[in-house]
Amino acid sequence: MLFTPPGEQDWADGWHLRFPAPARDDTEPGTVFETAAHGQHTIWLVTDRKPGQRISYARVTPGHQAGSAATRGQLSITSVGINRAETGGKMVRTDRKSRNR
Repeated sequence: MLFTPPGEQDWADGWHLRFPAPARDDTEPGTVFETAAHGQHTIWLVTDRKPGQRISYARVTPGHQAGSAATRGQLSITSVGINRAETGGKMVRTDRKSRNR
């Protein structure tokens, strides 16, 4: 299963989802949603998708990080971003790949 906003909410502990505007299709490019998890507010934007194969997002956690996330197939997540929390306040690029799904 690809990462989708409501799908993530089903298994991710602390993931609270809100759409600021109604979304007929929550995976359609241009869809915006917000999450609150682990004490942080994050704004997400669906940037690209190929139904059933891949979906890409841009995300911003104000004052902490900005970046992108993408899933391809069922297993991989790529996250590229700028993260202050891991660098003592400096904004630096971080690249992560995981295969946890």
